[in-house]
Amino acid sequence: MIYVCVIAKVLLNVDKPAYVCAYALGFALGTYLGITIEQRLAFGHQLVTITTRQGVELAKALRAAGHRLAEVNGHGRDGDLTILFVETPRRRSQQLVREATALDANCFCLVNDVRVARSGLSVAAATGPRLAQEG
Repeated sequence: MIYVCVIAKVLLNVDKPAYVCAYALGFALGTYLGITIEQRLAFGHQLVTITTRQGVELAKALRAAGHRLAEVNGHGRDGDLTILFVETPRRRSQQLVREATALDANCFCLVNDVRVARSGLSVAAATGPRLAQEG
């Protein structure tokens, strides 16, 4: 409701640059403050994807640091590589990226927000009871 009233006031008084500037400044400041507060609160989880040529060493070091991860071996244009998928709380994602780049300065890190995550399931656990019932 406030947004509609403010934008109506600005549009009705386009000939007054102070209204337009005040609206633009308020909009920009509100967006900036919202993003800053959201980053400080850092709720949720993120998925950090690390592409590296030092997969075994990096995976071992990250596991030793307490991270749970999955490894995928692949082949790129310049040879073999490993992709590590690490789910971590948002508060720890930048620390994880720093740890990874300290161990492998040439690794590539990509951070994505995780909307829904389930843990604790494995293929054996998911298919085991069903196979037992069918047999």
